[in-house]
Amino acid sequence: MKSMSLEYICTAVIFCGGKATRLRPILRGAPKALIKLNEQPYLDGLLKLLFRMGVRFVFLCISPPTIIIANSVGDGHRYGLTVKYTIDNGEVENAGALWNALPDLHTPLLLCINGDTIVDLNLPNLINAHIRSGAVATLVGSTRNNQPHPGAIEVSLDGWVNDMHEAAQDRGEQVIVAPSSARLSNSGVYVFDRTEIKNNWKPEHRTGKMEQGLLPYLASKRLLWAYNNGNRFLLDLGEPERLEEALLNLQRISGFFPG
Repeated sequence: MKSMSLEYICTAVIFCGGKATRLRPILRGAPKALIKLNEQPYLDGLLKLLFRMGVRFVFLCISPPTIIIANSVGDGHRYGLTVKYTIDNGEVENAGALWNALPDLHTPLLLCINGDTIVDLNLPNLINAHIRSGAVATLVGSTRNNQPHPGAIEVSLDGWVNDMHEAAQDRGEQVIVAPSSARLSNSGVYVFDRTEIKNNWKPEHRTGKMEQGLLPYLASKRLLWAYNNGNRFLLDLGEPERLEEALLNLQRISGFFPG
């Protein structure tokens, strides 16, 4: 596939269906995606960023607890986007949300974003790197270790993901990697070849967290490549202390996250 405008080759899929259990006392029933940053909802900034980077088609994966997002965003015209929705039961995590959305997705590539992620990332560079790699899927990695799963992505010298250790870290297990492997943290941003991912998606991985099922399986088949985004800003809003960190870094965030 040759490099071309993101408008024609890429649909952004944003996972916004989570229950935000850890932030519930702060959000008071509002979805994480609508939390205010720089006096605007996080999701507004993300949609503006996608437009600025060349994306024009967006699917928001929502659930009954986050249905209010559809009322806030609408059809996307005020962002210059076409926004559509898939609704799941809120229990299937990001793998189930993407699998359920696949019949409605038609561009060759899917740019998938966990809907609580703030990352300083050049999307056209990411898409072009994915195309050059020939991978079925690309994961955006970071050298930053102040993350929920620091260094959990084991990467070979040529950029292919050897393994993912997020589940082992959650269980408190010691992670041992090959001396020749690099270690990156997961940014929560992925690119998938739509046709090939469907062909390589085992039934048992069609629900739950893709970071603990689908992606490690792809890595085991040498189908998952890592895009090293270096030390650029990365933060997810999943816990109160990280949300507080985001609010303390609004000036820096505003440099790449549109207001």
